[in-house]
Amino acid sequence: MVKLITNSVPVALANAIVKSVVLGVLDGKVAITDSLDPVLQKISLVDTIADPQKGLTSFVIETDFGTEIAGELISKTPTMDDFDYLFDADEINKDFIVYGGFDPDTGKRIVIGAVQRKVFTDTDRSRCVTAINRVKEKSDARVTCSPPIPQERLDNYKKQGRKYQVRDDGKSYRLWLASGHWDRWRGHPIPSATYGWLRDKNTKRPTLNSEFRKNSKSKEEFEFLNSKAERTYL
Repeated sequence: MVKLITNSVPVALANAIVKSVVLGVLDGKVAITDSLDPVLQKISLVDTIADPQKGLTSFVIETDFGTEIAGELISKTPTMDDFDYLFDADEINKDFIVYGGFDPDTGKRIVIGAVQRKVFTDTDRSRCVTAINRVKEKSDARVTCSPPIPQERLDNYKKQGRKYQVRDDGKSYRLWLASGHWDRWRGHPIPSATYGWLRDKNTKRPTLNSEFRKNSKSKEEFEFLNSKAERTYL
């Protein structure tokens, strides 16, 4: 168990957490508050844009079918029949919040969603675009984001005599291996990088993304991009 934890958590990170949080909790100097609750964190983020002086538009939906119904829709493509209410951010064309029913545990209405417009503008937008353009690594594992598989790729497999399957949406494929089984589903390679820590394929030890190890500026720009996104997509 100790080895498993050691291999999963970077030593420097573990030391920082222990010094800043764990020891303080054990000594009784740090109190764990309800602010760690994800629901309250979401409400807190929304409160940062819900400035009454801005006249922020708010919508309230009392109907709540619960997480069980929502779970049945996971991975399914929604249709217009799946919505009782539909909010078009482009039609509203300003910041707005959608509240659900009242939650007695928090003393507030549940935040279903919020849209904050015109966040990525001017120099901030340019900086975010630069951060995205720094991604040079490509991945074929992100099949949900992949564009349709180019016909040229499939034609090449035909010429090679390779057996393959393509999913109905045309965005992923898999190959039959010489070992007698199907390989994993793959998409067309797209620019993609794992942000932060990941496990090294050779040493199996936690390591920082290769781009960030080589270029501190890339790491700085991506941290800025993520900070903007975190406060925008509530």
